[in-house]
Amino acid sequence: MNKRHDERFDAWVVDPSISASPVGYNVHTASDVKAMLGMMGLHSVEQLFEDVPASVRLRRELDLPPALSEWQLMRDVRAMADMNASTLTHASFLGGGAYEHYIPAVVDAIVSRGEFLTAYTPYQPEMSQGLLQALFEFQTLVGKLLGRECVNCSVYDGATALAEACWMMCSATGKRRVVVAQALWPQYQEVLTTYLLPRGVTVDYVLQDPVTGLADVAAITTQLAGHDVSGVVLQTPNAFGVVEDVAALSNVCKQHGVLLAVCVNPLLCGWLEAPGQLGADIVVCEGQSLGLPLSAGGPYIGIIA
Repeated sequence: MNKRHDERFDAWVVDPSISASPVGYNVHTASDVKAMLGMMGLHSVEQLFEDVPASVRLRRELDLPPALSEWQLMRDVRAMADMNASTLTHASFLGGGAYEHYIPAVVDAIVSRGEFLTAYTPYQPEMSQGLLQALFEFQTLVGKLLGRECVNCSVYDGATALAEACWMMCSATGKRRVVVAQALWPQYQEVLTTYLLPRGVTVDYVLQDPVTGLADVAAITTQLAGHDVSGVVLQTPNAFGVVEDVAALSNVCKQHGVLLAVCVNPLLCGWLEAPGQLGADIVVCEGQSLGLPLSAGGPYIGIIA
């Protein structure tokens, strides 16, 4: 770039007398570079690369177009981005717990405040009180939302949370079989298979009622009778968009002494009774809908209550 460093302003300024060079954007002033080289006992930046064999070194400038200004660069990047199909231009039916939601601007304003967001790591107690406060508020509110008192601070995503819930039921009961209502999102079924089978857990899927789309309670009851089952997995709304009867299945599970894990859309709990209040032992959900952007598919927030 045809710039020189002006010591008066400690900044790089355009100098037409200097030909373009691959200096690029450099935050270090000439005096900074000189001081660092002096500390290392060197006289030039070129000396830093003396150990690189001359046969593999490029002795010419890169064949690249001239550098763009910030405004030009942003214009070109936006033009390329506009060529993509996104949830801003198309309706998305991918589902699987990741959806486009409107996030009010006030959310970013609040979570960016110094009381909650610092550059320090969470285990530095003198600077992490804001984070501890935020996590406490999160766990308390989510516990009320899902109807369970004990809430984690997040695993990888909702599918992982469900897999962990299944393993929790197996660990608590000492049994290695889980019964799953089949209208569980296919993506979550794949995660359960990947996560549980290597651990020796058998996953039995039970078909839904073909008329109502609900979990077939009678078929699940048959699976529980005489089988060494640790727990049952139910999703609501399920893959068909049907809200399941959590209370009915909870009663069946209690009669057979097995646990019930319910995967729920947390926004639904703002309208209907929380699964925990309906008898679910473990409630899991994907927290993306609570205020996270799609972010190219995650990871998001895997909540276990």
